[in-house]
Amino acid sequence: MTAGVQRDGRILPLPAERSVVIYVVNQLPTCHYMLDVSIGSVRRHSRIPIVVFSPLRAANLVERWENVFVIETRIERLSEVYFSRWRHLARLPFERIVVVDADTYFYRSPEHLLEKYDEFDFYAREDLGAQRSRESMYVGGLKFSPQVDWDIVDGQRRDYAAKDLPLYNVGVMVFNNHFADRLRPAVHLIQTLRRAWTDGTLPYPCTNHHIMDEIAASYAIGTVEGCTVGVLERRDVPFFVELEKSRASASAVHIWRANYKRFLVQEFGRSILTSFEEAYREDLLLRARLACAYQKGRSNCG
Repeated sequence: MTAGVQRDGRILPLPAERSVVIYVVNQLPTCHYMLDVSIGSVRRHSRIPIVVFSPLRAANLVERWENVFVIETRIERLSEVYFSRWRHLARLPFERIVVVDADTYFYRSPEHLLEKYDEFDFYAREDLGAQRSRESMYVGGLKFSPQVDWDIVDGQRRDYAAKDLPLYNVGVMVFNNHFADRLRPAVHLIQTLRRAWTDGTLPYPCTNHHIMDEIAASYAIGTVEGCTVGVLERRDVPFFVELEKSRASASAVHIWRANYKRFLVQEFGRSILTSFEEAYREDLLLRARLACAYQKGRSNCG
């Protein structure tokens, strides 16, 4: 087995290949469960190196997979992980990267995305509900209402000299031309925006606080000098709600937490729910402990 686990924050040694798949995951058991499913889907098609940024408990989970490297991160508040991913990514020396959330399932080799999407520095899907139109979108029987105040977005982008880019869903991204390294000077802007939006110094331009890191990242990417961007096509990387119409062409599907059970049953049958629901129960317990631990002035959380 070729695998590496690091405990001191260094990023060397890492695979020597020019292209890798990257995951940045949190400490929740369901996240690790889906990570295992996702890595398994990659390994059915490819031996491309995989690098996982994760708290300690994921290290043992991925030991059974070939060519996997784990960089251990500190346990953070769940909301912090989405922002720290950009700091982790900006440390990487690889020329080409497929960055995916743990709830991504591959139907083809990740190399298929690297082969097709090689013209620009950065690719991702535009997020549902981030349309400039005031009209709602209907996808897979679901309604996605406009959730972004584009007047605020446009004004803030001008203030930070950021280009006008789509608001990306960052569940699946392709980096080319050492874009991760080139992103490094812009990472501080992501944290600056987060603090300003959280403390009210700047108005947060969206009704959905779960995508705060995505909006901040779209600003930051727009400040990277000479950066070129493209959009991943739905036919190649559908969201789960789009999968029915795109299954034949899909390279990977981004599932989303609310759809985990439905997806797992669809792909593996109902018998898989026993193990998943065990992870889900552990999730609930861990979330309760974390909520207690992060409350100021509280103690004896158990």
